[in-house]
Amino acid sequence: MNSHLNIKIFILVLLNGFVYAQAPNSNILLQNMKEKVFKPEGYTNIYFDINNRSIIQTAEKWDEKTYEDFVGFNDSVVSGSFTKPHENQYILVLKWNSPENFSFPHVGNFGPLTQYIIFDDNYNQISKVFFEDATSNLKDVIDIDKDGIDEIFTTGMYCNQGVCHSWVNIYYKEITEPILNYCSEMSIISVMNGEYDEGYTTYTASNGKFIIDVMKISKLYLSENDARIIKEEKCQKVYNYKKGKFTLETLGKCELEGY
Repeated sequence: MNSHLNIKIFILVLLNGFVYAQAPNSNILLQNMKEKVFKPEGYTNIYFDINNRSIIQTAEKWDEKTYEDFVGFNDSVVSGSFTKPHENQYILVLKWNSPENFSFPHVGNFGPLTQYIIFDDNYNQISKVFFEDATSNLKDVIDIDKDGIDEIFTTGMYCNQGVCHSWVNIYYKEITEPILNYCSEMSIISVMNGEYDEGYTTYTASNGKFIIDVMKISKLYLSENDARIIKEEKCQKVYNYKKGKFTLETLGKCELEGY
């Protein structure tokens, strides 16, 4: 009696959805990268060297010197179906340490610098090295519209003149141009006096719906230990989503500033 029950439960689990294979060791993917020394898009004299785990900045003028820093990187692997439905694929995530000594204007505050590379089930590299001039993290992998392809969520942060902005980028099939970008958190690290705004968002995604809940808080700064809430605003933005396209269904009245 019990054995038959266990068999039925096991069959139900298998039919419930696509099961991802176990992610490979990152060293296998590193060995299979098409180029071990490469330039990021938009830069003419900066190179990343995988084997030596270094960043190189070559001289562009006669009085400059080529500079190499063996900063190293941390790596990880995330499983999903990123370019084809229901296929075992992998994203290799590289986090380069201490990139602030190079010409990356947006990573000095919060390094490291992050790169993403997609591999197929045979561990072949099937994408270029995706690179953003900002510190970012792979936050989530969700098949929003259940088409068998996982959308890729990344987050980033940048601070300027005492104001910090965090954002979420959502990608479909490739991590180049996001199909949706929005500010996810706005905070203040340096306030002298007067009013200022803080805020954050949360999201839910399922069955072709993507919902962003926004909380915006206006405060009055009196001293380091005394910031009083003036008002709170809540709103919701609802999107319909299908195969890489978001359509705004409901627009909330409150919005966090961009970065």
